[in-house]
Amino acid sequence: MRSYQILIITEGRGTLEHNGSYYPLKKGCAFFTAPNIPIKYTNEGGLISIFVTANGCAIQEICKKFEPSGFAFFESVNTDKILSDINTIEQEFCSQKRQSKLSILAYAFFLEFFESNAYNFLA
Repeated sequence: MRSYQILIITEGRGTLEHNGSYYPLKKGCAFFTAPNIPIKYTNEGGLISIFVTANGCAIQEICKKFEPSGFAFFESVNTDKILSDINTIEQEFCSQKRQSKLSILAYAFFLEFFESNAYNFLA
């Protein structure tokens, strides 16, 4: 993977493996990975996820500030807020009005995600 990625579990269950550690995946959890960070996740029953990926200097700086290791697991996130934010990004992408606004929304999503979940993760 060559992008920064935040993946949110919206349904089901599974297991995430990173560096020999295992994390339970269930509705309401999320994880972050930087480019070239190896992970593996398995579906153990109805696993559905949604993700946002981004690249660029601004994303790189945001991610370095909040999670320099390139990986974080969040046990519980506000999925309603996240899905609403992702819907806004998707609407802008589909309308293709302004690429710059789409980039700003993606950067804002990453920043908001880390700021609102800063004390709610296991690295």
